[in-house]
Amino acid sequence: MPWFDDVSAGDQAELGQHLFIAEEIIRFASAFDPQPFHLSEEAGRASIFGGLAASGWHTVAIWQRLTIEHDLKVSTASERNATPNAPAVRMSDYTELRWLKPVLAGDTITYRNTVTDLTEQGAPPGWGIALILGEGFNQRGERAFHVTARQLLKIRA
Repeated sequence: MPWFDDVSAGDQAELGQHLFIAEEIIRFASAFDPQPFHLSEEAGRASIFGGLAASGWHTVAIWQRLTIEHDLKVSTASERNATPNAPAVRMSDYTELRWLKPVLAGDTITYRNTVTDLTEQGAPPGWGIALILGEGFNQRGERAFHVTARQLLKIRA
């Protein structure tokens, strides 16, 4: 989504999948969220989660990484198609972050973004705001998390 003018409400981007493995869950939690149920299978089984659970921040960090990778691919494709001065995409803030289902070791989360609204109001001159619903679904089709983000997109001059 390199240009505000090229985006419509309802546009969806499939970002990809991520398999959460125990070693990665523990490594992330050790550095950023050292709760017992993120650090050991035994503590996870004894918790309300019933197993080694990924930090919610871990699930969101993967969503953010996949979003950036997707946006870079779209920008690169625009440049290949000779779109002059393809702008960088910038996230401005996040709201309504909800962790709805625990992500356990062995779960695969599929991520996607949906444009829910567009406005130029409140944006810097020459920019528009796309309201994005970011979601992650586990292998059973259950929504594990969602977040609303505002993304600044340059308006084609």
